[in-house]
Amino acid sequence: MLGRAYELGDRPALIEIGGGGVLGGRTLATTVVRAASGLLRCGVFPGYTAGVYVDTVTAHLLATWPVLAAGGTAATLPAAAPAEWLTRRLTRCDARMLITTPRLAATALRLADRSRVRRVVVIGSDPVPETCAYAELLTGPGEPAVPGPGSVPLRDPAAHPALLTVEGPLSRAELVAGGPASGFALGELGEKDVLLATWPLDGGAAVTALLTAALTRGTLIVAAPGLPAAKLPGALHDHGVTVAALTEPIPAEHSRPGLRTLLRPR
Repeated sequence: MLGRAYELGDRPALIEIGGGGVLGGRTLATTVVRAASGLLRCGVFPGYTAGVYVDTVTAHLLATWPVLAAGGTAATLPAAAPAEWLTRRLTRCDARMLITTPRLAATALRLADRSRVRRVVVIGSDPVPETCAYAELLTGPGEPAVPGPGSVPLRDPAAHPALLTVEGPLSRAELVAGGPASGFALGELGEKDVLLATWPLDGGAAVTALLTAALTRGTLIVAAPGLPAAKLPGALHDHGVTVAALTEPIPAEHSRPGLRTLLRPR
C-alpha cells in the first residue's frame, strides 16, 4: 500500500469531505513511514497494542498504518461509544498508547487515566496539554527528511493480529485480502476509479479493509463517513465517483450508468 501511494507523487490519494483536507500519495506514504519510525523509538514491538480513537478518515489512516508498519496491533475504537465501554475495551486490549484527534483529546486523556494507557498522541497542528504531538513522531536523530516507503525495518508480526476490532481480531493476511469486505468485489477497484467511502468509523474492520484495498490499487478515495443521504448526489457528481461504499442501497434516482456500489458488511 505504501509503495503504491508513494508512486502517486503529488496526486491526491485521499480527499476528505467536511474539513479533512487533501492528502497526496507521497505525503501519505512518507508520513506513515516516519511515524512508524517514531513509534519504534517509543518502544513499539510485535504484540504492542495502540488504541485508535479518531473522528476522521485521514486520522484513521495516519494512526492505524504506522502502528502496523512498526509491527504493532491497532485497536480501533468507535468515536461515538460511551467512555465506560471504551475504558473496558482499552483495558481488555492492554493498550499502552492511544492515538486520537483534537476534538477527542479530552476524552482520550480521561480514558488513559482509567486504563493502562501511558501515552496519548494527538494528530493535529495545535498542541494539547498532557499529550504527545503526532509531529514529534515524525522527527528524530539521524532521520532522513523524506524517507522512502521501505525505510522502516519491519519486525515479524506474523504471531500477532493487525487489528483488534469490535468484531474480533484480524490478521495482516486477512486485512490485505479484504477482511469482512472481501466478498464485495474490492479486487475490481482500479487506479482510474474514484471511491466514495461513507462507511462510519465504528471500530469495525470494514473501513480499514476498504481503505487498504483502494490505496493498494491506486484508487482515489473521497471520504465522507456518515454522509447524509441528502448530500449523496452532490458528492457523486462533484468528485466523479465510480464506486460508492454505502451503508444503504442507493436510491434509484441517484444511480447512474457505470456507478458501482459496495454495501457495508453487516
